[in-house]
Amino acid sequence: MNPTARTSAGDIAGELRRRAENDQEARQQLLHSGSAGDLFQVDAENTTWLKAIIAEHGWPGFALVGDQGAEDAWLLVQHADRDPDFQREALELLKAAVTAADASPRHLAYLTDRVLVGSGEPQLYGTQYTGEGESLRPQPVHTPEHLDARRAAVGLEPAAAYDQRMRAAQTKAPTPEDSVSKGRRITYLTEPHEHIVQDNGVVIVAEDDQGRIALIRQTVPLHGGILTVPGGGIEDGEDPLGAAKRELEEEAGLTAATWTSLGTTVPMTRSTMKLHMFAATALSDGVQALTATEAEQDLTVEWTPRKEAVQTALDGGIPLAGAALALLIWSART
Repeated sequence: MNPTARTSAGDIAGELRRRAENDQEARQQLLHSGSAGDLFQVDAENTTWLKAIIAEHGWPGFALVGDQGAEDAWLLVQHADRDPDFQREALELLKAAVTAADASPRHLAYLTDRVLVGSGEPQLYGTQYTGEGESLRPQPVHTPEHLDARRAAVGLEPAAAYDQRMRAAQTKAPTPEDSVSKGRRITYLTEPHEHIVQDNGVVIVAEDDQGRIALIRQTVPLHGGILTVPGGGIEDGEDPLGAAKRELEEEAGLTAATWTSLGTTVPMTRSTMKLHMFAATALSDGVQALTATEAEQDLTVEWTPRKEAVQTALDGGIPLAGAALALLIWSART
């Protein structure tokens, strides 16, 4: 549906249902295959479309799209994490809709907490959790002594019962209703509990005998054109060094006689990923074998003098933190 076209209430409800189903299907793909697939694109398109609908009709409440449509609208804005300004705008509209009995107070509670936590502020309703297993805990709550009263006012169960359900969801096998997935931060499909489960990865600083670094230029969906170093995920059964050797040859068409570990780093505190960093020297030509996705991303190798590559990293021109860190560590050591 063209987001700029005039739309009827029936059109909106139907399109909300379709988009909500696509949202869930994309997250199911993460759950079952570990591949993000079209997830980023789905979220971005849903956000763009919902913005246009809200601009034309206001918040899609019960009166406009019915109970299911209102649920679907909430789901889309709940997953619009990459556009926090829009989430805040939607929150204000949702507040007005709840006041007018045109939206669910429960949805308002979840979105309120999501926006607050995303802004680094204490939540009001205790719906947002962090950590895993024994470390699972609610994000900080404003005046926790009044938490259950606030939850009751919007139709939510007591915090202790909710906490029990959250912990049970962590111990049972994953289902379509509660996602423990790979590849990006997501929420449980029925609860807004955010966490990341990601495969470990590798990055490689490859330097030839002329003191040049093999940088990779590619176009990625979220960030457009970026400059980085060879790297990727560690496949099942691989050790980090084996993955580094494979990625260097696949992406850059290079093999190396000498490998040096540069340590490991954690890209972010809420991710399970460990990124293993390596330097590769004594290089020889190998066989480049780009995946279909890498070929679509116009991946190319750019040989750059080490001093220039380091300065590029210092200037913020290598946006992937692990890649920049590996390059700086290698430069400092040699």
